[in-house]
Amino acid sequence: EVRPLLMLTATDGKKEYSVMLQNAETIKVVTPNGAESVTKIKPGDKVLAKIETGGRHFGMAVEETIAEK
Repeated sequence: EVRPLLMLTATDGKKEYSVMLQNAETIKVVTPNGAESVTKIKPGDKVLAKIETGGRHFGMAVEETIAEK
C-alpha cells in the first residue's frame, strides 16, 4: 500500500533533525498548544520532540532504510 509521506525538519538552534511521517490527518505531533495534525503544521511552527537514534514504528524501535526513487 502506497501512502503519502512528508518530511518534518526541525532545529534546536544547534543541530537539524528530520523525521518521515505519513501525511494524514490522524498523524499528530506535539506543539506547545497540544497535539496538532501534521496536515496543519506550517513552516515556523514549534513542535516538541524527544531525540533518539534509529527509527520507530508505532513507538517500537526498528532498523530501517529509505530508498529514494
